[in-house]
Amino acid sequence: MKRKSIVKTTSWILLSTFFGFMPLWVKLMNSSIDISKIFNFSSILTDCSVLYFCSTATIGVCADYFYNNTNKYLLLRDLKNVIGLPIFIFSWTIVITLNISYMPEKNINLTTILLHTIIVTVATLVYIILMKFNEFSK
Repeated sequence: MKRKSIVKTTSWILLSTFFGFMPLWVKLMNSSIDISKIFNFSSILTDCSVLYFCSTATIGVCADYFYNNTNKYLLLRDLKNVIGLPIFIFSWTIVITLNISYMPEKNINLTTILLHTIIVTVATLVYIILMKFNEFSK
């Protein structure tokens, strides 16, 4: 049972990541086809596509949880699981996006943005792995 849960969780994460990063794959493909279009890593950070992917993945897991939950009422542990980490992910994403939006381009520190993006990505992965493993182990 545990092995089956791990396989299902891993396949869900891999498929979601592949399709969620479709804008990245398109940018890579465009830059490889048309040499005049240069692939720029900083543009991925400054357009917040990774952060938006993390937000949509979190929403997807929350929706899965609500649709698959058989209880009529949410328990306190359910609120912690469904609200705690997602609020952290969404608020961190909003703060980073607003900072990037209102900051002049020359003042944007890519190292700081990368650090915050990694924090949100790791928090999202931890949340998804825990929630999906819990769902698939039932």
